[in-house]
Amino acid sequence: MDDTLVSHMVDELMRESGMGGEFLAYMELTGLPAPRRILRNILLAKSPAQASGEVEDTEIDLLIIHTSGIYVLEIKDYAGWIFGSSKDKYWTHSVLNHRGEVVRYQPYNPLRQNFCHMQALRQALSFFGTVPLHPIVAFGDQCEFKKLNLWTNDVVVHLRDLPKTVARIAKAQGNSLSADDVETLYGYLRPLSAPSPRRREEHCKVVEKKKAGASA
Repeated sequence: MDDTLVSHMVDELMRESGMGGEFLAYMELTGLPAPRRILRNILLAKSPAQASGEVEDTEIDLLIIHTSGIYVLEIKDYAGWIFGSSKDKYWTHSVLNHRGEVVRYQPYNPLRQNFCHMQALRQALSFFGTVPLHPIVAFGDQCEFKKLNLWTNDVVVHLRDLPKTVARIAKAQGNSLSADDVETLYGYLRPLSAPSPRRREEHCKVVEKKKAGASA
């Protein structure tokens, strides 16, 4: 493929809302050894314990399906400074505005967010049996971890460290799935990365409603 066309495609994808960090992670992870499959923006129904009254979906940024298990990635393409702990409900994201003043935001704890993803994924894959799931939260390389107090098993890294982090976990886990298992799981989950426009629209409305409620 022509290099100019590739560059144009990358620029177009990076311009899509919220996709910058996810696309960079995808590009980094395509170099992982086979057999492996990568999916982005997987929309899953929340488990009954998570859903409150109305049917809700949860969206996984990136999934890596490998013989060592499934890697569940929550991508935060932030710049600035990050503060938080495993037990906090909200973390602090600080950035400088155009006047050089510190502005603080309080995003939902991404570890808790990814835990919801894990529960929904376990429910979706209950037919398959035991599948090792490996949650990872990855932040953009432009941010700095100022103070993170994490429990031993929590994995929070920069995007630049994502490939070696996955490789380290894969080596420690060993092969738990066959190449056929990888393809079976990929075939089942792939349609969930391309939900109907109506379902996508409904999910976006719920997300915006929650954001509005949190900032009120």
